[in-house]
Amino acid sequence: MPNVGQQILIAPEVCEPDNETCILPRQNVTRTCIYGGPRLYYTVNGDTYEIVARRLNITVDSLMAYAKSGETATTLLEVDQFLKVPQCSPSQCGIQPYSFMFGVYKDLAEEYGTTMGQIMMMSPRYNYSSIAMMGGTPPPIGLPINCTALSNNVTVLN
Repeated sequence: MPNVGQQILIAPEVCEPDNETCILPRQNVTRTCIYGGPRLYYTVNGDTYEIVARRLNITVDSLMAYAKSGETATTLLEVDQFLKVPQCSPSQCGIQPYSFMFGVYKDLAEEYGTTMGQIMMMSPRYNYSSIAMMGGTPPPIGLPINCTALSNNVTVLN
């Protein structure tokens, strides 16, 4: 959600408008932890455990291990809080700077072997629009790449 007075850049045209390209579909997810890291997810407006789990490609139950009493998968989470994310061990991600000029995290995640949530976790307050409107050069984001398990037998670190 934009802040009062904030300007947002909107692309001038869309070649083929649709309702699926930038939206993560519900999947039959079985993973209970993320490969590599980081460990903390910074909540944004509109987050629920279900949405965050989808961004991380893990089960909702595994993400809710530290949920507060009474919270459900669809509970709207308070903005600007950290959620502890279960991590697979042994696992790793490489990290490299990436100059994010346009596009969506979903496409980067598919291209670089990570999840949309992990990209968000590496640069939790990144806002391209605010920098571009001031005529500046956007700073690079931290991009986790090639996230993978280092063994066929992983342990979940909660």
